[in-house]
Amino acid sequence: MENWWNQNIVNPVRRTVGLPGYGDTNTARLQQAYLGDPRGVVGANAAEAQRIYNLKQQQEEAAAIINAEMAQRAAQESAIASVGGGGGGTGQVTTDLSGKIQALNDLYGVIYNDLANLTKEKRASLESSYGDQTKNLQDTYQDVSAQLPMQYGAQGIGQSSYYAKAAGRAEDAYNQNTKALQDAQTQSLAELGRFYQTNLGNFQGQQAALAGYGGVGTQADAAALDTQLNQLGQARTGLQTQGQNIAGLSAIAPSQNTGAAQLRKMLGELSGSSIPDFAKQTIAQNEIKKSGQDQTYYTDYFDRLRQQTPGA
Repeated sequence: MENWWNQNIVNPVRRTVGLPGYGDTNTARLQQAYLGDPRGVVGANAAEAQRIYNLKQQQEEAAAIINAEMAQRAAQESAIASVGGGGGGTGQVTTDLSGKIQALNDLYGVIYNDLANLTKEKRASLESSYGDQTKNLQDTYQDVSAQLPMQYGAQGIGQSSYYAKAAGRAEDAYNQNTKALQDAQTQSLAELGRFYQTNLGNFQGQQAALAGYGGVGTQADAAALDTQLNQLGQARTGLQTQGQNIAGLSAIAPSQNTGAAQLRKMLGELSGSSIPDFAKQTIAQNEIKKSGQDQTYYTDYFDRLRQQTPGA
């Protein structure tokens, strides 16, 4: 220690300020000043002593910074070795994964929005179809209800039990068909809800797996995330183009009521056909029975159509 002091501190100072050899009073005071002893500053050259003292402080600060940087570097190398080789220090190259993970999370958000919109559009289509069919039933029932009194009144039995039964059958048919449509609509919407929840759950499960990645990973991790990003982009496009999704949505189709409106259309076409009249009547009776509508009313309705058709 004494040799180092003489070579690096005392001798340069002695040459600079013309002090006597090592060990005299002024040199000892300079040494005390360098070591942080304020007593040495009193008798020595104050400016030079302060410079030496400041130099010591700078050396100590620099050493502290270097030590801290070395410790941080060691910690980083240890973390990289752990990621790259399971703690075995294989030295695999690591890369930042945060950008890829953020891109995937953003794309999942877009897909959730697309899925919600797709489901919303399908629901609107279903409700519109069922709404139209229900309105057709209402219109037909109102038409039948208005014609029954005139039909039975023309026969002089407008207030009879025959009219009451016919009116009751018309109302029953309307109620049954309306309920069937309501039940079918409820079932279709439930199937649509399952379609949405199944797809949403699959995507959410995939997104949750991203939590297994840290901020850094291997090149293999980065490649896996790139593949997932590409597949997710294709999945977004496939929501409305992939066969399984199209089939799933197409299967959720509105039930078609084969009620009064369809029966009236069929009877009108049948009455104007060129088949023999007896065949027309046979076919008409079978269709009227299968429809569940008021048989008396629609038998008379078909007879009127036949009479209005030339050559029937």
